Amino acid sequence: MDSCRECEAILLEYRRAYRDFWLNASPETRNAFQSVANLIGGTEEDVVRVEGLAPPFRTVSAEQLSMEYQREGGPYVGTSDSERIREVMGRKIKHQMATGHFVKFAIGEGSGEADGTEGNSG
Repeated sequence: MDSCRECEAILLEYRRAYRDFWLNASPETRNAFQSVANLIGGTEEDVVRVEGLAPPFRTVSAEQLSMEYQREGGPYVGTSDSERIREVMGRKIKHQMATGHFVKFAIGEGSGEADGTEGNSG
């Protein structure tokens, strides 16, 4: 896969935006995120915990849900409520379309998010 300085810059900005989002996230957001993450290889207790965090959803298509959410002023379903994260995702898509490069957004891959530092890519 091809990559360039712009790919690296996009990845670095995404990592910084994600870190800032996480550091400023509410306890409810952190709890929901961790509960969903615990489902990977988790237990029945983890499933029950996640189910208790949100009321049951009504049955609608993804398109109906997205259109309704946009009417209420929200971003497109599947995007973060962080404007900074949405902007860098748009930058990534435009760059990939223009160059054929692929920028992989894998949080935690040698970036030092846990301690607030970023790794250098060579």
